[in-house]
Amino acid sequence: TAWLALWTYGRWRDLLADGLDPAYVRFATWQYIGSSGVYTLAIVASLISPWAGIAVAASITGAYLLPPREPKYIEHQH
Repeated sequence: TAWLALWTYGRWRDLLADGLDPAYVRFATWQYIGSSGVYTLAIVASLISPWAGIAVAASITGAYLLPPREPKYIEHQH
């Protein structure tokens, strides 16, 4: 959730790198929203079963161990 807050702030204040492809920005935004949702689900699941909460949190953590998607940039045309 902290990464989502930082990313959202950076988008809102126009602090992202110049030329960053809007499609990549959308992808990263939805990735942060999705992971925050899964961590929220992990909290709820842990209220039912601690092991379920750990399993849900571990699944999203495992996804972040995969190689990250490379940012795409749009070349400026003069």
